[in-house]
Amino acid sequence: LRRAQLAPEEVDLIVAATCTGYLCPGLSAYLARDLGCGSTVQRSDLVGMGCAGALPALQRAWDAARAVPGRQVLAVTVEVCSACWFTDEDDSELETVVGNAICADGAAAVVVGTEPAGASGPDVPTSSAAAAGPAVLDFETFLDTDWIGEVGLENRSGRYRIILSKRLRKTAGPASQRAVEGLLERHGLATSDIAHWVFHAGGRAVLEGIDKALGFGPDNLAPSREVLRTHGNMSSPTVLFVLDEIQRTRSPQPGELGVMLALGPGLAAEAALLRW
Repeated sequence: LRRAQLAPEEVDLIVAATCTGYLCPGLSAYLARDLGCGSTVQRSDLVGMGCAGALPALQRAWDAARAVPGRQVLAVTVEVCSACWFTDEDDSELETVVGNAICADGAAAVVVGTEPAGASGPDVPTSSAAAAGPAVLDFETFLDTDWIGEVGLENRSGRYRIILSKRLRKTAGPASQRAVEGLLERHGLATSDIAHWVFHAGGRAVLEGIDKALGFGPDNLAPSREVLRTHGNMSSPTVLFVLDEIQRTRSPQPGELGVMLALGPGLAAEAALLRW
């Protein structure tokens, strides 16, 4: 909110996404109370989106900003993956070991609003992950429910346990490719037109699969790998950490395009087209 120069009472809608806990009232109510938002602030809570949760949260914020120009929307993603730390009764299964090793706690937020006509086009919603954040132009989803049991969380012995099939290595690349190609084709763009790739750092094997499927060079996913190295996989906030890494270290120039993408349970690949 400070970066966006927005007071809490100016927030019209809070969209809160998390998959590592359940609250009633939802997280958005606690945020409204603790931030000091006004009594008329609207709220929307998203659960069960897993690592892809930031994109649906951003899209709901984008939808709201477009529907009522001038509306200010705060989208928040937060995960406490340490609550999902699990030790199997017998020898730990590989997916439990990997999940415990790479997953971390994290939170991220963006402010989405509309700029005056002529700034980024008429009523183009923008995200403010850092000062002068990019405009959000469009979204694309690829959902393959044949993989619905391969990734997510389950309740075992009254506790959360991560489901992280090693088969994801094979499908991460193709699913990402379907979402990215659908998004770019609709706008008459090629991968060479994209200056910044804002990809969720789901793990080394996942990034390698995406890299191979999209035919990237060695530098395109460097920000994602850096976030994975320094923060781990924080589930839904991770892709916004990658956006912030690009904002801080690569200084995107006006007019440059970016693609944001995250994979989550479902199996879903969620993508967004950005323009600085």
